[in-house]
Amino acid sequence: MLEWDAPFAKWFVGGKLNVAYNCVDRHVEAGFGDQVAIHWEGEPGDTRTITYARPAA
Repeated sequence: MLEWDAPFAKWFVGGKLNVAYNCVDRHVEAGFGDQVAIHWEGEPGDTRTITYARPAA
């Protein structure tokens, strides 16, 4: 897990990260797909709300 070469340390060398799962998919799997992930407000009063769930086709 840790590669130590003083004064430098590297964690999880060779590890992989699934960013989409960590940011979105786990919330949908937990039943929070309809919950707001991002709410944007612009000028003049423009709004957009994006949920964790994929929009219906």
